[in-house]
Amino acid sequence: MRMERHSKKTRRAWLEQGLRLVPTPFLLSSCTSLLTKPSSHLEYQSILLASRPTKNKNIRQPILMVASSLTGHRKEFLLPSLQNPHATILSNRDPKSVVVVPNGERKSYRVSIESGQVMQEYMSNNPYGFYGHGVESPDGQYLFLSEPGPTEKSGRVAIYDNITGKFLDHLEGHGVHPHEIQVVDQGKVFILSNNGYKKSEKEYQRSFSSLSYIEVSSGKLLDQVFLPETHLHMTHLAVADNGDVAIGMDMSTHPLKQRIPSKSVVAFRKAGASIRILNADGPTKEMLGRHVLSVAYDEQNFIIGATNQYPNGPLTFWSSKKERFLRSLPIEGSSGINYLRDRRRFLVTTHNSGLYEISSPDLEVVRHIPMNDMELYVDNHSSVLI
Repeated sequence: MRMERHSKKTRRAWLEQGLRLVPTPFLLSSCTSLLTKPSSHLEYQSILLASRPTKNKNIRQPILMVASSLTGHRKEFLLPSLQNPHATILSNRDPKSVVVVPNGERKSYRVSIESGQVMQEYMSNNPYGFYGHGVESPDGQYLFLSEPGPTEKSGRVAIYDNITGKFLDHLEGHGVHPHEIQVVDQGKVFILSNNGYKKSEKEYQRSFSSLSYIEVSSGKLLDQVFLPETHLHMTHLAVADNGDVAIGMDMSTHPLKQRIPSKSVVAFRKAGASIRILNADGPTKEMLGRHVLSVAYDEQNFIIGATNQYPNGPLTFWSSKKERFLRSLPIEGSSGINYLRDRRRFLVTTHNSGLYEISSPDLEVVRHIPMNDMELYVDNHSSVLI
């Protein structure tokens, strides 16, 4: 695919035009795509990425799965062109489709959630590849995807025409290895998590993991904040309406393979402030593992939900106001988490035991939608269509 470049003036014009057309009708938060419309109906659809075994025990077949909360019925569609699908993006242009974004591959696809048909293809320009996350512009005309580059500091946000799939331009990521993208200020500003992984032992002496705040129309870096600990790496985000950010992280190992102590692998940034790592006691910290799979945020009750590295880590909840661990729930293999604001519930997906609804703020299981399929393995990112 030929790369087409545009001047900053031209790029600003079409971005501003597109972002003015429609106020954003959806809430985007970490590992969560939530599209809502006024309705008294209790049904919602969970859109999941999963895999099943093949005849070759070393290869699993990726699938897109759509599960109904009302009946428990689910549809499964093969994704034969992808090896490592990572997350889905709900569409403002076509609510009956999602964009499936892989991690470490060069093609993403728009797929119908009714038929499984591939509706559009997006291809990154060599040597770039996708890093599993992205967002649409509020009017649905443009698709923004995170792309790590051939060097550590060449990561970017790539801009695609959402109708033709054509690459248009890119914005600098202003950090090392950009991963998740969220939007604030009615789609005018990106929040980008740069996980900051570095290979040199000397480079453990400073943090390269940051949140970059980027003006969409110009690519200008508006703000950037770094983690206070050098061995932690931001990966997944949940962004509140007021700009507060819940953060899930990875914990590195020391070059000598020794674990470096930390308060936890969950952090919070109040809008305009520094990043605060939330506190957990010793036994809880050991239970969490080294990797947060997904985060969601109940901003009304200041509660962060986090799924942690399987099989050691449980489902955990944290207070952003008190900056500490609240409680865990023994849900085996918890993977993805969303917050359903109109229902005041967290929705938790698991690797193969089904979906759980957790009430907030009391944090109790109020519903379980079983799957009863031990061959199924559900990944850690999901979307919810209401």
